[in-house]
Amino acid sequence: FGSGGFGGGAAGFAPPLAFAPEDFYETVCEACILVGEQRGEQQDAHEIMNFLLDALHEDLNRIKKRPPYEERRDLAEEDISRRGEERYAAEAWHDHLRRHRSVLVDLCQGQLRSQVRCCECGCDSVTFDPFLFLSLPLPPGLRRGGR
Repeated sequence: FGSGGFGGGAAGFAPPLAFAPEDFYETVCEACILVGEQRGEQQDAHEIMNFLLDALHEDLNRIKKRPPYEERRDLAEEDISRRGEERYAAEAWHDHLRRHRSVLVDLCQGQLRSQVRCCECGCDSVTFDPFLFLSLPLPPGLRRGGR
């Protein structure tokens, strides 16, 4: 980073307000084939962040010996009425945590309830799936191109 942008702060160190992330970009290109093959092209930032966060999660996962994955069946509305939606949601989350335990799971993952209804027979299908969501606030007044 050189000497520009540092100095001051309680310990004599203050992070720069901005820096050129070439080293980070180079590392991403090496690790993510999608980006590496298309250097300089516009990429889907969400896709790249998912790749990076998933790789970080895998490195930090506290579960070293994972039980085999078992496909969960979709739930019918009658199942949910009988045992309660919260119970099925908790079971699905517990199954997820049997294989995935990292600081990223603790801080960034959640669970999504989705429901699909067949237009012909009217049957409902409900699933509970984990998701990784990272929300980053952008500075006010930011325009396209970073200016």
